[in-house]
Amino acid sequence: MNVCQQHVWHRSSTGWKQEDDPEGWSVQREYQTKQCSNCSATLFIRPLGVRRCYRLDLQSTEQPALLKNLNAKQWRTIEALIPKMNRNRFEVLERLSEWAEAGWVEVEETWIDPGWQIERVRLSPLLVSQKTEQQDQAQDERERQAIAYLLNVLHQWRIEYQEAVKKHYAESDLVAIIERLYTLFEEQERALDAGTCVPLAGTTMMPGGSPHQRWLALLRGILDLLAKPRLEHERIFSAKWLHDSKAFRKERDALEAFLSIEGGLQRVGLVKHTPVVLSWGAWQAAWNGFLLDGQAAFSFAAMPADTLAQVHEMQVEARSLFIVENQTPFEILVHPQRRDAQTLYLYGAGFPGQAQRELTALWLHAKPAMPWSIWTDYDLGGVAIQQHWHNWSIQEHLSPPHPYRWTLEDLALCQAQGVPLKDEQRVRLNQMQHPLAQLLCEWGYTIEQEALLSIHTNW
Repeated sequence: MNVCQQHVWHRSSTGWKQEDDPEGWSVQREYQTKQCSNCSATLFIRPLGVRRCYRLDLQSTEQPALLKNLNAKQWRTIEALIPKMNRNRFEVLERLSEWAEAGWVEVEETWIDPGWQIERVRLSPLLVSQKTEQQDQAQDERERQAIAYLLNVLHQWRIEYQEAVKKHYAESDLVAIIERLYTLFEEQERALDAGTCVPLAGTTMMPGGSPHQRWLALLRGILDLLAKPRLEHERIFSAKWLHDSKAFRKERDALEAFLSIEGGLQRVGLVKHTPVVLSWGAWQAAWNGFLLDGQAAFSFAAMPADTLAQVHEMQVEARSLFIVENQTPFEILVHPQRRDAQTLYLYGAGFPGQAQRELTALWLHAKPAMPWSIWTDYDLGGVAIQQHWHNWSIQEHLSPPHPYRWTLEDLALCQAQGVPLKDEQRVRLNQMQHPLAQLLCEWGYTIEQEALLSIHTNW
């Protein structure tokens, strides 16, 4: 190792040097320095400035609000702080001195005879370390509370899973939802038993956060509905599972999209208000000591869905059943000047809810040979609804419906009102692998019921 025999001092610069302080300060003093060109030794010549950080007093009073805007690494000048503190320079220096001695801030000072004066300030690294530790402790406690809450939410979910499978084994769309809930809950439970939270598969929610907790509670509530089929009003459901009757409506659309339920959450019995079935036609039944007459209303009858379970002695005199997807075309077709007295008319409500399917089953069981047809929009949604009704009829051991005017000849008559298919629509129709989807691709257009009725009132 070469030892420099004679220093040659020629380079001048500045540098910081850690120094001891008997009063409890951590001090870094800035010096003007010279360096040896032979061995790079440094000679500290004259003090220029000083940085001081006092020991952190853990018993200090609550941190001043202004310090929440200070960064642990970024220095702020006195000039920058004066307008924020709304004080003159002397008062700001006095306050900063107090904060420095309390351990809140680290200060950088320069010598102005006869003493050191604060020029810049930043948040004390010691305080940052303490706050980080407190935040970590708070996060650990939040996670412990989240784990306890989520485990309570999942209590006995496997029992209700078994009940739901038994109730809906013949309904493929609901079985798919039940199996998905099983996968989600099993993954969550496994992690919670290991003492940690994992993201809800298919979401970007923070594990254990409030959205995660809300969604798991709502999904658990949906499994409860599937295990014990019933109509449940959304605000009652929300109050039960979220302890807030209005909280669910903020999550409704996103949750419905997450589960991809055909027909929406009403398919599992979750409703905003008791659904009403709209119909007209030649049928009669007994209910609670009264006679129900499907032709009694001038325009159409509106029946609350929860009355259907008590309907008995159903008699159908009509010769056919016509289910219309959209309400406006339904109302037009049942107008006294247009309706056919030998036809039963039912508003299908898009993807039919439990009530629409239940009334249809009552009619078809009362008159099994009665032909029935479904009229939908001629688009992707219409194909899906046609398929939904068809699959339901097979599950209920009923004769399948006839898609109303779904032929190339029928479609050719209304091509002027059609909208050409887009490329992405063609892709989705091909993915459906359904004869009606292929028919639309061959025709090359889509059209809504309302467009047809605006031209052809005999449709």
